[in-house]
Amino acid sequence: MALALLPVLLALTSAAPRRTPPRTTPSPLERSLPLLRLRGGSSSADSAISPVSSEAELELLLSEAGTRLVVLDFYADWCGPCKKIAPHLERLARASGGRVLFAKVNVDEARALAASHGVRSMPTFLLLRRGAEVGRIVGADRARLEQVVARAQMHPVLRVLSGEKLLAAAAAAYLLWASTQGGKQLA
Repeated sequence: MALALLPVLLALTSAAPRRTPPRTTPSPLERSLPLLRLRGGSSSADSAISPVSSEAELELLLSEAGTRLVVLDFYADWCGPCKKIAPHLERLARASGGRVLFAKVNVDEARALAASHGVRSMPTFLLLRRGAEVGRIVGADRARLEQVVARAQMHPVLRVLSGEKLLAAAAAAYLLWASTQGGKQLA
């Protein structure tokens, strides 16, 4: 019975107009970055993390990022903690859905780039926004990395309201206000 329906199915599928997906042109970053074998054995085409090996590639990545957070992972192939946190970093990159950009720099291949950013131990995660360093995580601190990425994905207003700086500023403003009252009783 199934064999009898096969010619009918073939005729229906060949008669249907074929739609080709719209061709998307790669971004300048995709065109400039070579497909490299990264730690974990995946190529950059399979990875949500872009490889960076020069200052020019980093500048291109930062210009594409705009106001998004960029997590720049400085690692080495021989580094045990780097290998241990790599799957977690890949998971975070995929889960961020492009709201946070991830890139990795092999310090053995890009020593000048690592030195220019003051990287002395691996892994070091440099957090960049609008081209400026906004934070740094030294070591394979998975919880801190997840916290930073989760906070970066928040709405900007919620990010400000949840920040420690806002709480410290509010406490300082209260203390300043209380000191100017000079012992007056508020009724």
